Amino acid sequence: MAERARESVAGSVRRVCVVDDDEGIRDTLRYLLEDAGYEVEEAAGGATALRSLEASSLPRVVLLDRMMPRVDGVAVLRALADRPEITRRTAILFMTARSDPPDAEAVRLIAASTAGTVAKPFDLDALLAAVERASEILMARVTAE
Repeated sequence: MAERARESVAGSVRRVCVVDDDEGIRDTLRYLLEDAGYEVEEAAGGATALRSLEASSLPRVVLLDRMMPRVDGVAVLRALADRPEITRRTAILFMTARSDPPDAEAVRLIAASTAGTVAKPFDLDALLAAVERASEILMARVTAE
């Protein structure tokens, strides 16, 4: 019975939510991740991502863009900071094309809330490796509960 539950969790950890306002990036990442065996969800912005994370209890890796209109990646991290019921089942990879460092609060949030940062433009092999590491972190977290 426990083995079946672990297999169910393992399958659900192969889920990635791509959060980026650029449709081309979402399409590229969807193709890459689906080809690698992941189930992919998309969100065109931070508000949509938050609604999706609140609506589903399935564990997932989240590829979260830093710069988006209205609700950006840092705002999503702020919103999730007091939501352990969501963060326990989420591993976030922060994506950014910016070379300038964020402010001190954002640095603290990113360090405390994410499984890593992925630079744009993407090295596709490095991105897949980061998603796999985040999936492993998440699998360990959800099976420990």
